[in-house]
Formats: sequence, structure tokens, C-alpha cells
Amino acid sequence: MRISRCKHLLLLTLWLLSGFPNIAFSIDCNTDKIIANLQNTVSNIKTYNVTIITHFKGVKSESLVYGVTPNKLYLKQDLSTPQGNASTTTVFDGKYQWVDITTPESRQIYKINLNKTTKPNRPFDTSYNLYGTGLLSGEDYPGTLKNLINLYKLKAHCSKETTLLSGHIDKNKFKAYASSRNITNPDYINKFIKLFGYIELALEPNVSNIESYSMGAGKSKIDLTASFRKKTINQNVNTKLFQFKTPSGIVAADITDEILSR
Repeated sequence: MRISRCKHLLLLTLWLLSGFPNIAFSIDCNTDKIIANLQNTVSNIKTYNVTIITHFKGVKSESLVYGVTPNKLYLKQDLSTPQGNASTTTVFDGKYQWVDITTPESRQIYKINLNKTTKPNRPFDTSYNLYGTGLLSGEDYPGTLKNLINLYKLKAHCSKETTLLSGHIDKNKFKAYASSRNITNPDYINKFIKLFGYIELALEPNVSNIESYSMGAGKSKIDLTASFRKKTINQNVNTKLFQFKTPSGIVAADITDEILSR
């Protein structure tokens, strides 16, 4: 009789313990709380180092990104395409954007005057953008995270294994964001909304940051995926990364006026 009671107590204890994670998880699966937690993480990023792996319509890219907020950025992108491989290094040193493009056949270096092409609150928005890096155009890593969260109407989906946020773009917010970047062409705005009107954000296990995102016209029409790997936040970054030196024998082409004339 005592053995039977002990068995019942043991089974009851195991059942209760197995139920606790699900109960706690369902309480925590609150969209507003999750978004607030992510926003808090993003707002407190001062320095960072992250590797971003992207796939866009069959093209794979790997980008190594370092940054110091608000205006320093180093990005080295290795691109693999059916036509061949290429490497691009971009450096924002606070005065210039430097772009170093290397292919097996050639090497070209450009520079853009940031004082003439950007606003103080948008230090990376020169309109010379690298596509396929996983960063949104004109944004650094924290800026990308911020807008992935803010520009879509997100809803949380939780399980034991994963926490996802997904939803469709908020057209009014996106139009206001585009306007803040002096983008008023309705064709561009409507094209982006059509191509990337849906997003899924996969979160880290502690739900404090974004692990990856997928974008496309809809849930079954994903064209771009990006994974944030090897993240290091708010630790020392080698400031020499933001000091670009033109190699001997190569003259950097200043394309500031070309950018301004677009």
C-alpha cells in the first residue's frame, strides 16, 4: 500500500514538473512584452561584432560586421554567385564611406564624403548600398534590428523549441520611414512593399535578440533569409578597423558628386 502511494506521488510530481515549462512559456508568449524586450536590447547596443549569412534568390553571401554607435561601421562581404566570387569591404570612418571591391580580375576603391551625403541622425545613408549583406540599406546592425521590429505588424508564435514573430508590413510606417530617408518615389515604395511585405523573425532562446529573419511577398514566397551568427555585443572593438588606408598604387575615386546628382 505504501509503495502504491509513493508511486502515485512520484507520478504526480513528474506530471506537475513536466507541465511547468509549458505553463511558464505560455505566460511569456506575449507579443508586446517580447517586442519591448527586443527594443530594449537594440537601444543598448554600443559596440558589436556579428557574422551575417544571407541567401537571396540562389546567391549566398557572408558578411563580417563590426561597429561602434553612432557612426562607425566596418563590413567585409564575401559573395558567391554563379558568375564567380567577389569581396567588398566597406568602412564608415565618420568622415568618408570607403568601398573596396575586389574580384579575381580587378580591384576598385571608392570614397564618399559623409558630410555632404548624410544627415547626423542617418550617418550610413549615402544611397551607395551593398545588397545581400543582411543589413537594411542605409542602416547598421542596430538600425537594421530596430526597423525589422518597428516596420511590421508582428505577432508572437511560441513553442518549446522556438519563438517567432511574424507579420505583414505596416504601410503607413514604411512610407514615413521612406520619407525620413528622402525616398518619395511611389514606385520604389510600392515595389518594396510588394516584394518584402511579409517577415518572420526567429528569436534567440532567451528572447532577447533576433537570431535570423526571412522576408518575401508572403509566408510561402520567401526570397531573402539572413542569419546573425557569432554575435558579440558591447565588448571592445579594434578601432583600427575604422581607419581605411588606400593600398599603394591605387587611387580611390571620389564619387560624392555622382551620388549627389542621382
